[in-house]
Amino acid sequence: MPTSDPAAPNLNQNPVALFLIPPCTGCEYYTNTVSPQNQRYEPNSPGFHPFLAIAGTHRGWLLGPAGTDFNLLLFQQINGVWAVVASSTGSTSSEEVVFTGGAGNYVWTIRSALGTGTYDFWMERPGSVPPPAGAGAGAPGTSPPLVPPPQPIIPNTKKSPERRRMTL
Repeated sequence: MPTSDPAAPNLNQNPVALFLIPPCTGCEYYTNTVSPQNQRYEPNSPGFHPFLAIAGTHRGWLLGPAGTDFNLLLFQQINGVWAVVASSTGSTSSEEVVFTGGAGNYVWTIRSALGTGTYDFWMERPGSVPPPAGAGAGAPGTSPPLVPPPQPIIPNTKKSPERRRMTL
C-alpha cells in the first residue's frame, strides 16, 4: 500500500501550491518583494509598465512564501480607465489566473493581503511562442526565457514626459 509524505503539499487542494518547474513552457518569469503597504506591477516591476497584447488568452501564476496571502489581478485599460478583468484572491499566496480577452493594454498586479515576502510570478501573453527545444524557460533564481516576447513600438506624439495614474 502506498504511503504519503505528510510534509508534501496536497496538490488536490491547491494545484499551484508548488512549482518544481515553471508552470508553463516559454513563459516569462519575474520576482520581487511585496507587502501590505505596496503593490507590484508586472512585467518589469518596480514601476508601472503596461504591455500591449493581441486578442487571446493571458495566463498568470503567483507563488509566495508560506504564511502570506498574496493576490494576483489582471487589469485592462478600457476607454482610458484601468479595470480588473480577472483575479485570484484565495487565502494563500498560490494563485492562478486565466483570462481570454481582446487586444489592448494590460498589466498584472500583485498585492499582499497578509504578510511581506518575495514572490515568484510567471506569465504567458496571448500568442506566446514556446522557446526552441532545449532552451528551457525561466525558473526561480534565473533570467526570464531566452526568447523575449516582442515589445510594442508606440510612437510618442507628446513633447513632454507623460505621467499616468492608475485608478483602482
